Amino acid sequence: RQEFDRRFDWAATGDPRPGDATFEVESYLSYQGSKFAMGGAMDANSYLMLSKCMDLHSIANPRIIPGNTFEAAAAGITADALLVGVEQDMLTPASELRALARAIAAGGGSADFRMISSEFGHDAFLKEFDVMGPILRDHLEKGIRKELEREEVHTTGLSHP
Repeated sequence: RQEFDRRFDWAATGDPRPGDATFEVESYLSYQGSKFAMGGAMDANSYLMLSKCMDLHSIANPRIIPGNTFEAAAAGITADALLVGVEQDMLTPASELRALARAIAAGGGSADFRMISSEFGHDAFLKEFDVMGPILRDHLEKGIRKELEREEVHTTGLSHP
């Protein structure tokens, strides 16, 4: 909502009767809807399938691995995970990412959870370069240092303090 508040005037224009009044946001939504309906960016069936996949996604899907649990699935994550929650994200709540980070750590893995605030919600990772850049850079640099130390221990038998 914050992004729309910044982008659009909420005052009605035109005839003040409810059926005739219009708002700036209406023209934007109408344009985006027409673009979508005319097959612009994505076929409607592809959108439906993507939406269904998002609704059904679960790392602990027992239909794929019978008896699987969220904790067991999280314990199987061996990569150094970076999870970035966005307070305003309505699609992937930060509380779920925080729980995943805890479950990965409880299973012996490595998970770094970061929280950011962004009016762009779920799209923050696409638009907040100044916020996401340093978080990603820090995580990648830690991973590179860890690999270099592992390689040095492997080739020389020495480790850094």
